[in-house]
Amino acid sequence: DFADLIYLFIDDFQWVDSFTWRVIRALSQCGRKMLLVCASRSHDKQAMRRMSSSMSSAVDSRSEITLGPLELADIRDLISSILNVPNDDSVIDEDICTHIYQKTGGLPVYVIELLETVKRNKSFFFDAEGMLR
Repeated sequence: DFADLIYLFIDDFQWVDSFTWRVIRALSQCGRKMLLVCASRSHDKQAMRRMSSSMSSAVDSRSEITLGPLELADIRDLISSILNVPNDDSVIDEDICTHIYQKTGGLPVYVIELLETVKRNKSFFFDAEGMLR
C-alpha cells in the first residue's frame, strides 16, 4: 500500500552528515516500506559505498542509475526550446552546440542556465545566412 510508503529523495548525497544518517537509519527501522533515492556526483563513489555499507541490513534491493552528460542533439533541442528558434541545421549549427558543450561539460543544469542567461541578456543573433550566433 502506497499510503504506508516513505519516499525520501536526497540530492547531493556526497554531503550527507551524521545527523542525516541517523534520520535515514531511524526511518528504515520504523517498520514501514521506504524508497530512498539518492543523487550524488559521479566522481564521489565513496558516498554510495558509505550508504551501502551502513544500510546493508535494511536495504532489500539497490539500483544504480548513471547519468552522463547531454549529447549534442540534446543541447540542440534545449537551444531550440529555450531560445525559441527552429531546431534545424540551417539555424543551429554543430559548432554552437559543441561550444556550449565545452563550456558546460554537457551538464543539463549548466546548459540550461547558460541558455537562460543568453536569452535574458539577448546576446544571440542571426547572421546573414540565418544561422544562430
